[in-house]
Amino acid sequence: MVSDAKKKLSDGANLNDEEVTQPLVRAAGKRLHARSGWTDPSGIRSAPNEVLDIRVTSGAVDRALGIANSLINLLGAMEFSVSIDKQKGTTYLAGRGARLPFMLVEQTVRSPHVLTRSEERARKRYYDAPPYDWRAEPPDIPQYDWTPTGQLTISVGRYPVLRNWNDTAKTGLEKRLNNIAAEVVRMAEETRSREEAERDRQRQQREAEARYETAIARHADEMNRFQSLVRDASRHRRANALRSYIGAFEANAVVRGELDADAMDWIAWARAKADWVDPLINVSDPLLDAPEPQRVGVFYSRTWSPRRT
Repeated sequence: MVSDAKKKLSDGANLNDEEVTQPLVRAAGKRLHARSGWTDPSGIRSAPNEVLDIRVTSGAVDRALGIANSLINLLGAMEFSVSIDKQKGTTYLAGRGARLPFMLVEQTVRSPHVLTRSEERARKRYYDAPPYDWRAEPPDIPQYDWTPTGQLTISVGRYPVLRNWNDTAKTGLEKRLNNIAAEVVRMAEETRSREEAERDRQRQQREAEARYETAIARHADEMNRFQSLVRDASRHRRANALRSYIGAFEANAVVRGELDADAMDWIAWARAKADWVDPLINVSDPLLDAPEPQRVGVFYSRTWSPRRT
């Protein structure tokens, strides 16, 4: 049995406003029935950034609106709502804690364009025109012809929870809307479950990455502390080796009778350097801890400058 929407389409009549109960469907009908503003060569009319994502030719608009209206009514009874993301140009069916993209599309058949007589004459005039005739313009002949089929497809969801329902030769979409609505509910529950599992996976991933970063930071800090310990121990050994040598130098100078003022100055200087090396003694060296001297630039005379020519 053919649906009422199909009968109205075959009779050439439009759906009445009283038959459209959904405001979004009514707005879509007003937009899709506009006589101008359609540029798709296939004849498909669509404005997903403004109204419901319905993509059909002019002859299938009323039937598509009737199907959308009936499906939205069924889903509304199941506590679903319909919204339009105008920035993304996507219609969403929202319910059971999930949002599913919705699209209603008519299939069209593309075939190589067959030239009409007027197009053949226009092309011949263009080819026969003199090459210097600047007024001759190539005719605007399409490459393909598009034939509407009236066959509609409902698409709901996104991968991996995606389902398409097509018109068949025996059964139109109107007769399957109850089953489609039930499947949409199941898809919403599956989508919510998958999204919750994905959020939980992402949370575990973030926690694992945080633990990893913490472990890496602790390892790096521990390695830095250990390397600092090794450096300090090495500096302490070097400082004690310097002190041992300085003591031996002083004792040798006493034995040789060479402990004069210069030797005493050198011993004081060497002991200060040993203390500077020792990490257990907090002292600074006025020369070794000072900034490194900067190289002096080139001096120019006052009567000449590299900028002068």
